[in-house]
Amino acid sequence: MLVTCPGCYQVFSRVHELCEAEGSLKAKVNASLCGLDLTYSGKVTARHLLDVVVNGIGLTKISQGVKRQLASIKAVPYYGCQHAGFPKSARFDDPQRPQTLSKLIAALGAEPVAFPDATKCCGGPLFMTHPEAASQMTRKLLRTAKDAGGQCIVTTCELCHFNLDARQSTIEKLYGENYSIPIIHFTHLLGLGLGLDRKTLGLDRSIVPFSFS
Repeated sequence: MLVTCPGCYQVFSRVHELCEAEGSLKAKVNASLCGLDLTYSGKVTARHLLDVVVNGIGLTKISQGVKRQLASIKAVPYYGCQHAGFPKSARFDDPQRPQTLSKLIAALGAEPVAFPDATKCCGGPLFMTHPEAASQMTRKLLRTAKDAGGQCIVTTCELCHFNLDARQSTIEKLYGENYSIPIIHFTHLLGLGLGLDRKTLGLDRSIVPFSFS
């Protein structure tokens, strides 16, 4: 099963790992599913899209397919906090010092920017319950990315993407700062490199405009 959301990937992978390790748990799951005429066999496993792109398709093949020059883009690789929580059986990168996204950015011809907060939480899940703390976390990420020289932040998580893009103007007003740093999903950058147009990729729907020369 192909998964794009890191949080969903973590849940699917952890459930699979636990059920395969504990036969009694698997039996309880199937007892509950029986009423819905469903059965969990454990034969289907989840893979994250970033893993499939980088380790399945491969960086060499991706580099060979690049049709648009992206050398002018200095991209900040941002994984989000869920990446560090992947169970051991589902890890495809170092949980604390991941490199997969940086390697993809480089393979597409753009410049990956060193980013110390690559696996820090963006605060997205906390905005409903702890808005002040969440705002501070989002602010720190945006400031660090800007100070590092990033021209855009490349995400792997849809929630992080939404939070950093949709709430950026609110954070700017709250702290009297200006970031104006576009947020793009890694599939956006991949599509650009492979020659797809902005409209097809949905980049015209971004709240913080993204453009490059």
